[in-house]
Amino acid sequence: MRLFGGEIEHVSAEVADPRKIGIYTSAAVTVKYTSGAVGTLLGSWDSSYAHPGSQLLEISGTEGRVVVDNVVDSVRLCRHDSDTYQEWRPGIFDAGSHDFWRTIDAHAHAFVDAVVQGRPPLVTGADGLRALELTFEAIEYASAPR
Repeated sequence: MRLFGGEIEHVSAEVADPRKIGIYTSAAVTVKYTSGAVGTLLGSWDSSYAHPGSQLLEISGTEGRVVVDNVVDSVRLCRHDSDTYQEWRPGIFDAGSHDFWRTIDAHAHAFVDAVVQGRPPLVTGADGLRALELTFEAIEYASAPR
């Protein structure tokens, strides 16, 4: 979320165990960015990857909207100043590009390439640390008595 919205100044969260199995399997996390923008992350193990749009990233702003469907299926760019939108899809015969787990390989290779080339990786250790800090903030918020 920081990649798209910038630094986060506040986190709140709600969690649920709808199947009553003793662990939280659904979470709704709301963030406030230092820019004043807000964002929401909804995650659940209680749905099915077989459903359309089960993995969806949507960013809406003052100039338009971007929708990433199922991590690798498509990306749509909708500009507020246009009645049309642009859409990108991986090649229909490139089955490997439709596999979520292949995206992990791509990130690992990008990290190794950066180290070998002596340049900073796209995602740094500081990014990982901040992600953990925000995760713990969300857990603390959800666990606090209200």
